[in-house]
Amino acid sequence: MPGYVHAWYVDIGARVKTGQLLASIDTPELDQQIVQAKADVATAQANMQLAQTTSQRWARLLTQDAVSKQETDEKAGDLAAKTAQVAAAKANLDRMMAEKAFSRILAPFDGVVTARRTDIGALVNAGAGASPNSELFDVAKIDRLRLYVRVPQVSSSDVKPGVKVTLTVPELPGRTFPAALDTTSNAISDNSGTLLTELLVDNPAGVLKPGAYAQVTFTLQSAATASGPQTLLLPSSALLFRDQGLEAAVVDATDHVRLRKVEIGRNLGQTMEITAGLGPGDRVIDNPPDSIAEGQLVRVVKSGAAQGTAAHAGD
Repeated sequence: MPGYVHAWYVDIGARVKTGQLLASIDTPELDQQIVQAKADVATAQANMQLAQTTSQRWARLLTQDAVSKQETDEKAGDLAAKTAQVAAAKANLDRMMAEKAFSRILAPFDGVVTARRTDIGALVNAGAGASPNSELFDVAKIDRLRLYVRVPQVSSSDVKPGVKVTLTVPELPGRTFPAALDTTSNAISDNSGTLLTELLVDNPAGVLKPGAYAQVTFTLQSAATASGPQTLLLPSSALLFRDQGLEAAVVDATDHVRLRKVEIGRNLGQTMEITAGLGPGDRVIDNPPDSIAEGQLVRVVKSGAAQGTAAHAGD
C-alpha cells in the first residue's frame, strides 16, 4: 500500500539499536481501509450474535416439538456461517494491521546507518524492492564484517578450516587484521575458475568500514609442501612454455643443458611451486632464451656480488 514519508529520525553515520525508529510513513488509503475492516468485523460479530440467539431458541423449541428438526438444523448452520464470516473479517483486519506496522521503519539490528535514500513527503510504493536503491535506509552491522573472496582453483584444496588469513586496507598501512574462514561454496565457478570463500572479521572498534577495498592473504600449506623438501620455488621467468608442456633448463655437471619436464603446484605470481621434475641440487637457468636446446653447451659465470651462478648459452 503506498504512503508518504512523514518524518525521518536518523541520518547517515548514526549508530542505531535493534528496534529503533528510523522513519514513519503516512498511509491515508490504508487507514481508511482499516476503518472499514473494523466496521466489517463489528457487523459480522453482530450477525453472529443474532444467529447464536436464534439457534439457541430453536433448539429449546425443538425439545417441545414446536419446530421441526430441519428448521433447527438450518438455524445451527446459519450460526456456523456467521461465525466463519467473523473469522474472515478478523483475518482481513489483521492483514491490514500487519501492513500498517510497516509504516514504522525500525532498525533490524545494532549497526550504523550508511545510506538514507528518502526525505519528508517522498512517495513510498509497496513492492518497490524490485528496483535498485529502493531502500529507505541502509544499516550495516560493523562489529563483525563478512568478506567474500575468490581463491584460484589450484589453491582451492588448501583452503580448509583453520587456515591463517589476514587482510590489509590501504587507509591503514602497516596494519593487518586477522580473519576466520567461515565456509566455502565447495564448487569451482564456471565463469572464473575460482572457489568462493566466506570470511569473518571481528571489528569491535569499527576501524574497518563496510564496502572498503581490502587485500586478503591466505597462508596455505599444500599437501606437497607439507610432505617435505621435494616442493621447490622457482622464478616464473625460468620456465619454458612449449608444446610438450612446461620445462626448465638445467645445467649438468659437464655444463650442458638438460631440459626437464616439471609440474607446478601453486602459482605465487613471481614464483612457481614446483612439485615434480627438479631436485634441490639442480642448477636452473633463469630467463633462458626460447632457442635453448637439449645438450647445448653453456658457460657458467660466477658473480661475486650475487654469490651465485648464472648460466649463459654457449655458441
